[in-house]
Amino acid sequence: MILVGLWVNEEKPVLNTFLQPIITELNVIATEGIEWKMDDETIKSKFIALCCCVDSVCRCSLLNMKQFNGIFGCTFCYHPTENVEGTRKYPIDENVHLLRTHDKIVQDMILTRSVNSQSGQIETQEVNGVKGPSILLNLEYFNLSDGMTPDSMHCVYLGVTEQYTNLILGRCHEPYYVGAPNDLSVIDARLLSFKSPKIITRTCRSLTNRNSWKASEWRSWLLNYSLVSLQGIIPNKYLTHLSKLVAAIEILISDSIIPEKLSVAQNLLVEFVVYFQSYFGKEQMTYNIHLLLHLTRSVINLGPLYVHDAFAFENENRLLLQMKTSPTDIPVQIAKRYMFYRSIPSFCQNFEIGNRVVEFTEDFESRLKYYVRVDKAILINGTSYELSEEEQQLGYSGICCSYKKLIYKGIRYTTSAYAQNLKINDSIIETKTGHTGIIKKICFFYDDSQNKIVVFFNPIILKKKTNL
Repeated sequence: MILVGLWVNEEKPVLNTFLQPIITELNVIATEGIEWKMDDETIKSKFIALCCCVDSVCRCSLLNMKQFNGIFGCTFCYHPTENVEGTRKYPIDENVHLLRTHDKIVQDMILTRSVNSQSGQIETQEVNGVKGPSILLNLEYFNLSDGMTPDSMHCVYLGVTEQYTNLILGRCHEPYYVGAPNDLSVIDARLLSFKSPKIITRTCRSLTNRNSWKASEWRSWLLNYSLVSLQGIIPNKYLTHLSKLVAAIEILISDSIIPEKLSVAQNLLVEFVVYFQSYFGKEQMTYNIHLLLHLTRSVINLGPLYVHDAFAFENENRLLLQMKTSPTDIPVQIAKRYMFYRSIPSFCQNFEIGNRVVEFTEDFESRLKYYVRVDKAILINGTSYELSEEEQQLGYSGICCSYKKLIYKGIRYTTSAYAQNLKINDSIIETKTGHTGIIKKICFFYDDSQNKIVVFFNPIILKKKTNL
């Protein structure tokens, strides 16, 4: 990730002023490109801005459109909104609202400016929610419609998931209410009993602390914990309703998505939104609920949701804030520390490494005992091991060592014995053939002809999944 601009102020920046130099630079590398060398060969590469990932408030400002709580406030379609109890909502109706396209947005921007035939002065007016030209019009090759993303971090996790959870936990006397002390204690007990893999960075916290949950916690709650925690407590029709959202998002965050799956995801999201209005009322049809209908289109244009969400940017913002150590000259502090931080890799390449540095790094490596590297895998905490009769019957023999941990392609796997007393559990696996199991042993066989890693696991028999 490259930092191209830094704004430090209590107020938000004037976007036209802030973005103009950035857009100028982006246009240069898009039209003229940059030259670089590889193996004494000079290569010219051009880079085009394809995606803009910001939250809904900023997206409206960038496109110079009305905020999402106004008439025609959606940046992706022409939904007129409806006044429900004094606020603009996005209810489902019988009309099919046309999608905005790049050409239509540009046309609306042009129509906002007109010349008064009598005075000769330029007059401005709103057209379909558009207030005027956007600074992004100056960005070469950028599509004002397909290049914008709803951003699943703010829309799905901090938006819909939090809203849904607060509804079922906070609205007494409703058929979906599960916030009573007895129900909440059961849900919390289930939630806090989960042992998540290390790849999920935050462990479970109580729902009573949900006001301080981060976006990643809401993501884990939706995708990993919610259905199991609520089963048998919330009425089945609401659980089935929530499962439609879970299933759709699971599809849209997959590494590989076929067109048929995209169609399934879109149908699930439409059903979720329609039933959401039926179950919770028009007053709950917020912009985030409406944005669910545009998620599949963003995946078609830009790829899986995790490719164009704000998680990475929020993390970088957190790192930038950590570079501030005093209240004076904050921009200079951050800029200097950031430049130093980014220069460290080039220092390692351009300067000879002294013996003291080598000894220092070797000391770290020596602390990692009983490990071995095999291709893309690292095995840790190994001891000599003699195969059991059951394991030998599977056709394995020879000299081997048993390891407690395996790191493969950046993901950690452990034996069930290692994970037994930990809050984190990396012993559950699913094979390429679709089998699920608990890792019993991680063995490394070595001989003169071939080294190989074998994982022994006890199969888990899963109940048949209920059709949505």
